[in-house]
Amino acid sequence: MNDIKSYCYVMYNEVQHAIEARKAVYGVVWPTHNKGEPLVAEFVSVDDVMRAVERQTRATKRRRIEEPPPSSLDKLFRKTVAKPNIYYLPLTDAQVEEKRAKRLEEERQREQRRKEREEERKKLNKRKERKEK
Repeated sequence: MNDIKSYCYVMYNEVQHAIEARKAVYGVVWPTHNKGEPLVAEFVSVDDVMRAVERQTRATKRRRIEEPPPSSLDKLFRKTVAKPNIYYLPLTDAQVEEKRAKRLEEERQREQRRKEREEERKKLNKRKERKEK
């Protein structure tokens, strides 16, 4: 079976067992809970299986040599004490300053809109008072 479990090879001692297994799994949608795809089961020779397994083994070894080992989440992120852990990265000083500046600008714009609405209300009230006189 490969790393992402998209295929696997199974060897049976009896041909009849292989035939029954193929009948049982061929076309079954898997995984059932996540819109899986139909399984395909085919017969291959023992030599084909051995070559495929050897090829997969070599590829896996090569990948392990080429790829650096993954760092653990604990080394890459901070995490909460509460369970389940939530992993996060704190903001940098520059990000904090950027957020503060953005928040101040938004507050300034809200205040400006509030003042404009207030002035508009005053104008409408003055017009209403003039009409009533």
